Amino acid sequence: MTIDIDAADNPANGDATEKVGAFVRRTAPQVLYELGSEDLLRLQDINFSKRVFRISFAFLKRADLIDRKENVRYWRDIHSIEGVGYRITSQWVARSLPLYQAWLEAQGIVPDDAPETSAPSLRRAARTGVRWRAMPVGVAQNALVRHLLSTLGEDTFGKDDWRKACAHFGDACAYCGATGKLVIDHAVPMNRTALGEHRLGNLVPSCNACNSKKGDLDHRTFLEDAPDRVTMIEAWMTACDYRPRSDDDTLRSFLALAHEEIGALANRWRDILANLPKPD
Repeated sequence: MTIDIDAADNPANGDATEKVGAFVRRTAPQVLYELGSEDLLRLQDINFSKRVFRISFAFLKRADLIDRKENVRYWRDIHSIEGVGYRITSQWVARSLPLYQAWLEAQGIVPDDAPETSAPSLRRAARTGVRWRAMPVGVAQNALVRHLLSTLGEDTFGKDDWRKACAHFGDACAYCGATGKLVIDHAVPMNRTALGEHRLGNLVPSCNACNSKKGDLDHRTFLEDAPDRVTMIEAWMTACDYRPRSDDDTLRSFLALAHEEIGALANRWRDILANLPKPD
């Protein structure tokens, strides 16, 4: 039997519950990417979710740990954080809305279109020092990491080399074999966890669907049920003399330092600019 996951996303508690689910599905990703590791672990604790949100499933769960029975209890969207894919539970009820809103406010998020409830206090959000939808410093931190990973190594390549990469995979998606419009994807993601580099051996053609689903997952994790495609990708890596540095803890440590320095630099300049004299 084929199950439409999106159709089964919400408990059958009426229109109000569906609105709450849609609200959570839209707003939660704004917060996830800025949370620390401890906060992410708490959201994966079912007891925490029961206590804080009054829901029966863990707010967040690793995509690779969700079994068939749980599959319809989590939205199919995969949110990749530091190389790990997560899914958010879809099992929200109307009574959870004010609890979820209170949690959002604690993270500095004040949506202006929450479904049928009293509006959160703007003053409370102001005390957190965060502005809704402001550009988080994590964007700059992650951009630096990607820049550094794109400059490692001495090899150079151009558009003709990219055409050779596409030809290696039969001018089709390296992950599913689909033809048509293809985009560049890094088989080993460019982040400070996976340590993928912007080198020819790490570039593979991908269809838009696979590019979206894979996110920051490693090619082996994403293709755990397709070993032949893993072999094809790694043959391309070998042909280009590319050896992933996923086990290079020294590189990982230095990138972590660079990541922290950008955060400290951003805070320093924020304080400097905040103390500039205001124009008359």
